[in-house]
Amino acid sequence: MPEASDPPKVESAAAEPDATVRLEQVAKPPKLPWRPRMLALVVLVVVVALMAIRSQFAPSALEPEMVHIPAGRFTMGPAPGEQERERVPALIWHRELPQHEVKFAKDFLLANYTVTRAEFSRFVAETGPRPPGGCATFEKDRNEQYGWETHEERDWRNPGFPQTDHDPVVCVDSRDAEDYIAWLNNETGLNFRLPTEAEWEYAARAGTKTARYWGEGRDRACIYANVSDLTLAKEQSLLHPNPEEYLPCGDGYAFTSPVGAFKPNGFGLYDMLGNVQQWISDPWHASYNGAPSDGSTWVSGGDEIFGTVRGSSWNAIPRNVRAADRSSSPTGFRVSDIGFRVARSLP
Repeated sequence: MPEASDPPKVESAAAEPDATVRLEQVAKPPKLPWRPRMLALVVLVVVVALMAIRSQFAPSALEPEMVHIPAGRFTMGPAPGEQERERVPALIWHRELPQHEVKFAKDFLLANYTVTRAEFSRFVAETGPRPPGGCATFEKDRNEQYGWETHEERDWRNPGFPQTDHDPVVCVDSRDAEDYIAWLNNETGLNFRLPTEAEWEYAARAGTKTARYWGEGRDRACIYANVSDLTLAKEQSLLHPNPEEYLPCGDGYAFTSPVGAFKPNGFGLYDMLGNVQQWISDPWHASYNGAPSDGSTWVSGGDEIFGTVRGSSWNAIPRNVRAADRSSSPTGFRVSDIGFRVARSLP
C-alpha cells in the first residue's frame, strides 16, 4: 500500500508579510513619550515670559489714572473785565495779575482725580499714623450755627462730615501730600510730584479762555462742580441764601462728593473746580510779578510759611469758582476742604 504523502504546506499570511507592510513599519517613527512633556514645558516658559513683559509695562495697582496733557502755551490769569464782572473785591485783584504768557515745551501727566480717602488710607496703613495737629472744619457750634473752627480731634479720617472711600482725602497739609508722593514713588518706581501752579491752570482751562472751563456763566456750575450751592444752604437751614454766596442750583452734595461725580473739562480731568482745593508745588506769591514763563515751580521770592492752593471747593462762593482764582494756606495747616492731586513729568 502506498505511503500516505505529507500534507501540503499552507503558507500563512502572517508568516511572510508583504513588502508594503514591512515598509510602513520601518518608516513609522517610534513613539517618544517625552515629546508632549517637552512641548508643555516650552509653552509654560513662553507664557511666564509674556506675563513678565506685560507686568513690566502695565501700570501698578497703586498708580493713579493719569491724563496726558499736551505741550502748548496759554495766557495765565483772568481776561480783562473778568474780575469786575464776577464782583471780585478790587483789593485782591493783584493776586491774579498781571496776565502773562506761559509756554510748556514738553507734555506732562496730571492725575484724573484728586487723591481719595482709600488711596491715602493705604499709605497710612503702610507708613503709620500722620503727625497730630487737628483740622479746621466747617461744623455746627453750640448754637447750632455752622462756622469754621480748628478741632484737635479732627483729621483725614474724621473731617466733620461723612465721606466714602471714593471721596477726596481732606485735612491734609502740604507735608502729608509730599510724604504720600514719596511713598507712592517708592512703591511704583515712578516720579510723581505736585503740579506747578502754571501746570494746574493750563490743565484746568483745557484750551479755554473763559472764567470757567464750561463757559463764562455760573448757571451750569452744578453740572461740572461741587461748590457752595442750595444743597449746602439747605444743610445750614438757610431760607433765603445770598446768591453771591450760594449758587442758585443744587449739586446734591453739601460737603465733598466722590471724585468724578461731575462732568470733566476738555482734557478729561475731573473736579478741577470744586470739591476740594488742591495743594500746588509753588510757595505763595502775592501776585504774578516775576513769574516764570516756562511753567516751572516758582520758588524765588515765595512765602516761607504759606503755600498755594488752587481749584475752589465744596464751600467755594460763586466768584471763586474760576480757573484764575488762587488762594493760599499755611503749609502745615489742615483744612477740611483742601486735598491734592499728583502730576508726573515726561522724558
